[in-house]
Amino acid sequence: MTTERIFPTINKLIDNILNEDFFHIPSTNLQWAATLPAVNIRESDQAFTLEVAAPGLSKEAFDLQVEEQVLTISAKSEGEHTNKANYIRKGFNYQNFKRSFRLPKGIDTAAINAKYEQGVLFIEIPKVTEAKSKTKITIE
Repeated sequence: MTTERIFPTINKLIDNILNEDFFHIPSTNLQWAATLPAVNIRESDQAFTLEVAAPGLSKEAFDLQVEEQVLTISAKSEGEHTNKANYIRKGFNYQNFKRSFRLPKGIDTAAINAKYEQGVLFIEIPKVTEAKSKTKITIE
């Protein structure tokens, strides 16, 4: 019995480390996940707060919509960067994205507010007993 049959994943991992370029990023079906910003969600007695990590964008790039208790956050990039430098790896990624979050009952969608500062979009979603309806949110 060979070690290939006993430890196929370990051998593959070692081969990947030794045979691939250190900066190589494989193209996978999960590559789309690299363009989604990380989101923190906090809850207090009065509200939920979403913190969306989205550096390099302007507040005008964002669009927030609420429809049928679903908050959708999207952003469109300002366009391609014109710098044609010879990068070995390019980690800055300012692509378009869209994320949706189902809001719980008891949310006042009319009172949702947002602000963008230092690369983070903060969205405050107040809790109330009787929710009102609002579809467009303005970012401060």
